[in-house]
Amino acid sequence: IPLVFIDKGVLGQTTNLISSDNQEGMYQATGYLMDMGHEKIAYVSHGFGFGTSLRDRFRGFANCLTERGIP
Repeated sequence: IPLVFIDKGVLGQTTNLISSDNQEGMYQATGYLMDMGHEKIAYVSHGFGFGTSLRDRFRGFANCLTERGIP
């Protein structure tokens, strides 16, 4: 049976996997909002206990703000 996993594969299995770079994606999304003139941007999440993707997204958000001199 052909399988394609999304976001998370199975250890030891050779299958097709589609994933995203959560950190870079959030970095770009935050930068886009800032480039459009938005100044009050919030990161809202249900917590970091659900895997690394949420932590990666927050890192991308925080990195973009830091690089642009926003606390």
